Amino acid sequence: MKIRKPLYLLFALPSFLMAEEITMEERRQSVAIIREQLEMRENRLAEVTKDLRAQGDDIDRRIGKIVDSLSKLKDSEASTTRISRIKADAAKQLMNMIKFYQAEREKLVQKAKTDEAAPIEGIAKDVARIDEMVQKRSEQIVKLVNSIPGEKDVDKYEVTDSSYVNGWVWENSQISEEWRQNRRDKVQSTKARREARQALEQSIEDLERRLGAVRSKLKGDDLGAVQREIQNHELDYLENLLKVRKQQLVEVSRPQPEPSESVPRDKADDLKQLFADASGQIREDFVDALRIYRSAVVEREKLARIRLNLKAREEWLKVNDTGGTKGK
Repeated sequence: MKIRKPLYLLFALPSFLMAEEITMEERRQSVAIIREQLEMRENRLAEVTKDLRAQGDDIDRRIGKIVDSLSKLKDSEASTTRISRIKADAAKQLMNMIKFYQAEREKLVQKAKTDEAAPIEGIAKDVARIDEMVQKRSEQIVKLVNSIPGEKDVDKYEVTDSSYVNGWVWENSQISEEWRQNRRDKVQSTKARREARQALEQSIEDLERRLGAVRSKLKGDDLGAVQREIQNHELDYLENLLKVRKQQLVEVSRPQPEPSESVPRDKADDLKQLFADASGQIREDFVDALRIYRSAVVEREKLARIRLNLKAREEWLKVNDTGGTKGK
């Protein structure tokens, strides 16, 4: 029996089936081929996703280890501001990572909002993972900034020697190294906290703007059920994140207990090199993971289209194939 092809079923057919007319048996075979193709792609995507998650967890552990180690240290009079500068540099790198996360998240959310065929479940998992990473990085930034010692009440001058002449005590004094270090700590702490506050204030302003847009969308009656669910999820996420950012702004604006372990100059120099090596490797791994992740997203979108095509073909056969369940 010859049957003319509906055009909407043709786009995924193998080239050898792209004849003017195809038989019912050829339709059954095409479904089997697509099922096999789908299984292979799903297995490959599962492997890539597993490896990507392991790589991401490894990066996360290394970042956490660096932040925990740095937050326990402070500069000595010999190391001057080396440790504080390392902390400030680490905080900036974490801010840059957050920018990458947020850009990827925005792409996913827009995809879910605008593409009816988008794999919503996979996108939701990715968004949740990104939200988790953003929260961790922001907490680590606050931890680093708060571990930079601020100003203390320290006497500016110290007595170097004294003498007793004709009933008078003469003292020689000079500016103390402790006071000099205290001033250096103040400068570094003020700078790091100012930059962290500016970043948090910018984040709060952006969150409030996005909240306004989401609330405006939800007031309209032109959203479908899936789109409304996505917008409600965004609303909850933005409201909770706004509360967190405001609390973090308070934390970086008030004095915190300083670390107890001061670092001599030679150890500070070693730590600077160690941090440079570690952060460089993490940066390379992060870029590589981001590239793999983007490829996985594209692959997942292809899978979603294949599933839709397969479903349409299977439903067509149920209705039109007089041979019942052949080919399934």
